[in-house]
Amino acid sequence: MSIRARALGWGVLILALYVAGAIVSGHLSPLARRPLLDGFIPPVPYRWVDPPPELANSNLPPASGRTRIPIGPQGSAAAFFATEDAQVTLNVPKGAFPARPGRDAVVVTIEPVDPASVGAPPGQLSIKGNVYLIAAAYRPTGDRAQRLDASMVAILTYPSLSDDLGNHTMVVSPDGKRWKRIETQDQHATKQATGRLRSLGYLGVASAPLPSSGPDGITPPAEGIPLSMIAVVIGAALLIAGMFLMGRNLDRGDGRSGRRR
Repeated sequence: MSIRARALGWGVLILALYVAGAIVSGHLSPLARRPLLDGFIPPVPYRWVDPPPELANSNLPPASGRTRIPIGPQGSAAAFFATEDAQVTLNVPKGAFPARPGRDAVVVTIEPVDPASVGAPPGQLSIKGNVYLIAAAYRPTGDRAQRLDASMVAILTYPSLSDDLGNHTMVVSPDGKRWKRIETQDQHATKQATGRLRSLGYLGVASAPLPSSGPDGITPPAEGIPLSMIAVVIGAALLIAGMFLMGRNLDRGDGRSGRRR
């Protein structure tokens, strides 16, 4: 057997093992469907205002956040800050808070809130994790900042729940009663949702329940080809191509060695 054939054989074997591992992990549970090379570092435990009973003994209270942003003639300076537990991050662009006479700064605060103390979001949505109140006040007067001249980017971490497998959306409310969705980027791997805030108030991450099961008790699959399957196919093609090229190089090297002899 030539070196090229042996190399191709090893490539096919490695590919078969990779695909088999992906299929097995995908059938263990929906939560096990992740790339094989993700690593084994567990996520940081979520900090609840009101934790589920099974997590009450190990839960740590969520952190608040506070930062002072200077204000000049063109409005507030840019700022980037997060709560100590990194469950909320705010990226405040330059000029987000307009300038006001006699005000030299604005203080932005982040306070965790129990979702049970606010109204429910619309439709079938339900809050996952904590709600956070984002507020701002001018200094030294203490009057509230009511509007933003430029939207700020918010990143919220949400808890990993066995019954929460759908897509997530950020919801905002000026008073904790009337909620609306905002455009959201949902990162399932890191359990983070990102969105742009055009106003201050209450902020949370919500999701809807998965589609109901069919008559046979099986949830109907989503239409289209899953991204995980596309990734496996692309990875397989690249692996075979790489092994093929490696085999060609080995054959060439073997041939040159034979000519020398």
